[in-house]
Amino acid sequence: MAVINAAEEEALKRETTRQRPSRFSAPEPSAPSDDGIAPFTRSGVHATALAPVQPSWYDQLLHLLDEKSGGRAEELVRIAQFLLVGGTASLLNLVCVGLLDRVFHPTGVMPVFFVILAATEISLLANFMLNDRFTFRSLVGEHRTWLQRCIRFHGPASVGFVLTLVISNSVHHFVTYGHGKHLPLVVGQAIAIVIVTFVNFFMHRNWTYREVKTA
Repeated sequence: MAVINAAEEEALKRETTRQRPSRFSAPEPSAPSDDGIAPFTRSGVHATALAPVQPSWYDQLLHLLDEKSGGRAEELVRIAQFLLVGGTASLLNLVCVGLLDRVFHPTGVMPVFFVILAATEISLLANFMLNDRFTFRSLVGEHRTWLQRCIRFHGPASVGFVLTLVISNSVHHFVTYGHGKHLPLVVGQAIAIVIVTFVNFFMHRNWTYREVKTA
């Protein structure tokens, strides 16, 4: 009798072991319940969590760009974002220059210098807030506050402002067309913006958002 019970017990253990799922085998999802919520599997993991995550079109584009550029996809995207933000700020700059020049320049209340100065500062603040939020977001660390980054952003921007002032005024005063007419101030400002944009990117990339080296 004891021999029979021992044999039955051994057979029961083998059957239980055969039915127990392996640690490395994929869990078997159960049928959905009546309330529409997917049930848990034997391992306690929700069945929907086991579905493979398909990369988005943006991730696929980044992967392709990374392969074609030799691992420089992040930097190329950063340049594209900088140009997009810069283009938006430049349009704002041109609108401000056109409005201020139309309103104040004929009356002599605000000279050309102050027109460009006011328009540049307005567009500069918009440029900084957008770039700080999107373009250089991955480079923003805890070692500098928002105000410190804004002040540092004005450093290269000040150099760019001087270049913009020199180029725009030079084009406006020394380039003529037709019967000796000077090019509009907005045209000179647009030419200056194109040149200064690329100068500003490299200065911001390598100084404003430069990583702080710790010992």
